[in-house]
Amino acid sequence: MDKRNIYLTLIATSHGINHIYQLLTPIIIPKIADEYLLSTTSAAVLISMYSLSYALLQAPSGILSKTLGRKNTIILGFVITFTSFLIMGFIDNLILFALLLFLAGVGGSTYHPNGMPLLSGFFKENRGQAAGFHQTGGSLGSVIAPLVIGPLVIVFGWRLTLSLLAFPGLILSIALWLVLKEPKQIVLESSDKLKTKPEKTSVKRYGPSLIFIAATVTYTLGIRGVDALAVLYFQRGRGISNYIEATFIFSTLKIAGLFSPAVLLSKMFRTSSAASLRV
Repeated sequence: MDKRNIYLTLIATSHGINHIYQLLTPIIIPKIADEYLLSTTSAAVLISMYSLSYALLQAPSGILSKTLGRKNTIILGFVITFTSFLIMGFIDNLILFALLLFLAGVGGSTYHPNGMPLLSGFFKENRGQAAGFHQTGGSLGSVIAPLVIGPLVIVFGWRLTLSLLAFPGLILSIALWLVLKEPKQIVLESSDKLKTKPEKTSVKRYGPSLIFIAATVTYTLGIRGVDALAVLYFQRGRGISNYIEATFIFSTLKIAGLFSPAVLLSKMFRTSSAASLRV
């Protein structure tokens, strides 16, 4: 088996685990809110502790990879998240819980700035195809998370579920450490064009980019908001008392994410076939 396929599997799995960890607290938040008698607003603030560090520290995580390497930065992130979730399952202090949730987000922030660049280092060709598999891994994690977490919470309770689901991150860290090799990073020299004086800023030149950025921000606000409070909304807002039913409905919201990578893959396969015929 080609080592690159093993690397692709590990990195795509890392993407999926990262998505499961993103959704872990939002899925169990109804149980936390009921135990601590939290209002919907308070529950949202608690969930945002993970999202806050996850968002703010992605750029520093990319910078850190220049020193540690992308592989080691991702491994460090999983170890931090593993430790945080493991401890969270054994504490009964809401403030400490929130701080550990923030720390778990610190660990989660290391993946996306480094996952795709790490993958690109192994696939000089067919990067689009590799990216499609990578994205599928993340989408699968989002779909699987509610289907797995809901039943585990019913059987073991939300505290033990947090601790149990911490271990896949540790196991994956060990696998990444033992199997994955850090690809050489190519440093591009500055071209003469880059040394020339930059053109003046104009609406015509940068307007479409700003519109794209605004659309992306709007989409991100929407999807993160839905992810954070969907299960709580189903139970409190729509009166779905069955917790398993609420988590399964949430899973259906994530299924659409499985189709875009499939479309990308099919296009890449057609392109690759056409290119091989021309050769």
